[in-house]
Amino acid sequence: MVIADAIVAYDEAGTIQSFNPAAARLFGYSPSELTGRPLTTIIPEALRVGACSTFGTHKSGASFPLRVTVHEVSSNGSRQFVLVARETALRARGYEDLLNEHSLLLATLEATADGILVVDRVGKIVRFNERFARLWRLPEEVLNMRDDDRALEFVLEQLSDPQAFIDKVQELYAHPDAESFDVIEFKDGRVYERLSVPQRVDGKAVGRVWSFRDVTDLAVEERRARRRLDRLDALWRVVSRSDLDRADLATRVLEEGARALGLPIGVIVRQEGDRIVVDYTNNDERAVIWRGKELPPNESFGAFVIQAGKTIDYDDLIADEHTRNHPRVVESELRAMIATPLSVAGKTYALMFCSQRSSNEPFDDEDRTYIELLADYIGRILLMQEQDQRISYLAFHDPLTALANRTQFHNRLGETIAAARRHQRRFGLVYIDLDRFKEVNDTLGHAGGDHILVEAARRLGGAVRQEDVVARLGGDEFAV
Repeated sequence: MVIADAIVAYDEAGTIQSFNPAAARLFGYSPSELTGRPLTTIIPEALRVGACSTFGTHKSGASFPLRVTVHEVSSNGSRQFVLVARETALRARGYEDLLNEHSLLLATLEATADGILVVDRVGKIVRFNERFARLWRLPEEVLNMRDDDRALEFVLEQLSDPQAFIDKVQELYAHPDAESFDVIEFKDGRVYERLSVPQRVDGKAVGRVWSFRDVTDLAVEERRARRRLDRLDALWRVVSRSDLDRADLATRVLEEGARALGLPIGVIVRQEGDRIVVDYTNNDERAVIWRGKELPPNESFGAFVIQAGKTIDYDDLIADEHTRNHPRVVESELRAMIATPLSVAGKTYALMFCSQRSSNEPFDDEDRTYIELLADYIGRILLMQEQDQRISYLAFHDPLTALANRTQFHNRLGETIAAARRHQRRFGLVYIDLDRFKEVNDTLGHAGGDHILVEAARRLGGAVRQEDVVARLGGDEFAV
């Protein structure tokens, strides 16, 4: 498309950045001669945003009348300007050029992604594009009537804060030269950016141009990003605390997860044979009642989560054909739930957050990602707790026979001697070793020898009282 009007782009300092061939022809310069030079080279008079009449200067030095329109655009936080110029002598241009110009302006108006509304000084509708009508969902008959009062009625019904909208409109109509940018929110969750600039002719404000852009998706993503950062920051503050033991840390993570998801009940359940055991809970009253209880699998959400092997929520349970066969689960007093399975040291757990009230909004992918992150943290906590218990156990037990080891036996023996002296009583000490145990290892191998040691430990343990201590001191040596 050939554009007859001269178009010149320049920055806030008035330095020419670029121009089209029509501008080159109008002012007589080549691109290399004009780019980077001040705008006053071709238009000596200072210009403002809007339309006005002025004079241009040709390369030859000749001066000629111009009609110019200046538009301000933003680019990476800096102000940029676009100047559209034409000779005032309209007869020098044909009627066809005027039609082309009008067509171009209309096409540009409709091609923009923004909704555009042009009004006169008293707010009467002058022009709008199709995008504006779609954004504001205005009836066609209202738009055709160009009745701004009727249009405003439909607009205000949609807004979360209609009074703020009216106040801004009245403020701008009272100050025709003012510009404004703000954000408006709708009752249905839509969010629009609103830009308003004056329309000028010969430097005077004759109307106003309103531009509306739908940024709902950006606003939603921004809220999600803030919520995501809030969740992660709060979780990090919990898991980085060194003053909490493993059990307290698991409880705190459950409390933080319940707060972030808006579900008061947080529990960690474990599959134990054909039962579901509640191992950890947050401090919610209902959750505390469950702590340590065993639940039948057909009445536990945790069982279905473990069987599913993936993150599920209450709606998934309702939709699942298998779950529908267990109405006591689906129709229980819980009305919202999201849960995910986790495996720690060969044990299968489910991390669950529940509520006795229905959730206001369905759980989304971010909620699922968050609970899976919590499960990862909880899995590490439980694994560390398992390792702590294992280390503590091995410090005082023989790993083969599960009897007390030499360290525990010596501790208990010292305690027993001290008690006997204090109470002037006796106790019995028996030392036992297995005869010809070397021959067992030589003939049956070490695996056979280990089997004999385990069986000996079992028999010794069955031959003493509950309060007695049986220990393996090492090799084939035992003590009671």
